[in-house]
Amino acid sequence: MPSNTKILFVDTNAFIQVKDLKDIPWRDLFPNVTAVDLMVADAVTKELDEHKTSTNERRRGRARLALALIDEASLAPEFALLLKDKPVRVRLVIFNNSRVDWSAYPNLDPNNPDHQLVAETLSFGNGAAVFSHDTGPLIRARIAGIEAYKPSDNWLLPAEQTDDQRRIKQLQREAKENRPDATEKIDRKSGATTQDQDRCDRLVVGSG
Repeated sequence: MPSNTKILFVDTNAFIQVKDLKDIPWRDLFPNVTAVDLMVADAVTKELDEHKTSTNERRRGRARLALALIDEASLAPEFALLLKDKPVRVRLVIFNNSRVDWSAYPNLDPNNPDHQLVAETLSFGNGAAVFSHDTGPLIRARIAGIEAYKPSDNWLLPAEQTDDQRRIKQLQREAKENRPDATEKIDRKSGATTQDQDRCDRLVVGSG
């Protein structure tokens, strides 16, 4: 493998919580890199399959998007899907090695997804590293003697809204639809939504 190509085994939450991996400024992390291969381990595909029916909207949507790309990669030559060509070539590659020889890794638990990711990275060799948004895989990889990297904060998707924030936005939309001229004031401390007194009852009845 050329020295200017970086091989990264991507964990599940990197697909869920990080911006589209093809758009990451990889040279911020690897200044001299010309190519990045994002390896998909079997353990990650299994976890994404579990998340595609999640009740969490982001988790469900991001999992389905990742699985669609992985499925496309499975039909490509060498199981490698080109995501971006320049300035850094980025490919999504399915790791299609034979079963992991767990006897070679007595300190890793085959039933632990983090350990599975690290074991598959070790099995691949070739200087492959782990790329994760979670602390567990990063620590386990470093204990196993392989490189591990986490995304910068500005690579992450915006924080998800809380239930209160979603409720406030819903009430704001309803107020705007029902009375476009209404002016809302948000009580930041309580999270409650209020309007001028003469419009308050109308909003409460409409959203009940």
